[in-house]
Amino acid sequence: MNDLDCIVSVTTWKQRINDEDTFRSLFSLIRQKTKYKYKVVLTLSKEEFPNQFDELPETIKMLYEQKYIDIIWADNNYKAFKKIYPVIKMYDCPIMTTDDDIICSDSIVERYMNEHQKTPNTVLTEAGAKVDGLQLTYGFRLFPHNSLLDISPDYFKTYFKNAEDDVYIAILMRYKKTPIRLLHTGLMKEIPRKKTDKTALRHVYRRINHTICKKKLINALKRDKVI
Repeated sequence: MNDLDCIVSVTTWKQRINDEDTFRSLFSLIRQKTKYKYKVVLTLSKEEFPNQFDELPETIKMLYEQKYIDIIWADNNYKAFKKIYPVIKMYDCPIMTTDDDIICSDSIVERYMNEHQKTPNTVLTEAGAKVDGLQLTYGFRLFPHNSLLDISPDYFKTYFKNAEDDVYIAILMRYKKTPIRLLHTGLMKEIPRKKTDKTALRHVYRRINHTICKKKLINALKRDKVI
């Protein structure tokens, strides 16, 4: 594991695993033209896929069997956050993350790793926004090793209900004092979400108020003497 230059991590869920767009997204990651040695990792939840490989579509099985991707079976379902956790616990190289509805140019890994060499302790992101005093990161991202506050993901489950991972990650970067740099490379293209996907997302994010979640999390971290 330690001979890799970087990991490209993505996750998906039961409602999208059979979608052709998910395969297209994964394929755009395995076709990268780069001098860097990297691996594509797909993290799936055992809660969503109790029978694991038996529940995967043939296209995903083929990518795994041909060793184009690796699959991590997460014990808990941390939704979108599972593309970072438990991956960061398994590798000590930079972790790049993207989404299952994004098609990446075949030069994106090369570009991000080249930029990483210039500022090795900085999180790189394709896009971002300031929300409630936090710098959020979106789209394609590169997290250097040890760039996030190392806390149990149960905080995410307890205080964010496994939603709003971008806000949660922003808090982990802030309290690790990790700088952030926006790249705006234009090397990724988002696939328009289907109506069912949009409905599912609205349902998830309506469950929480990120400002309240932020305050509760920070109070808990202070109480537990983490920060």
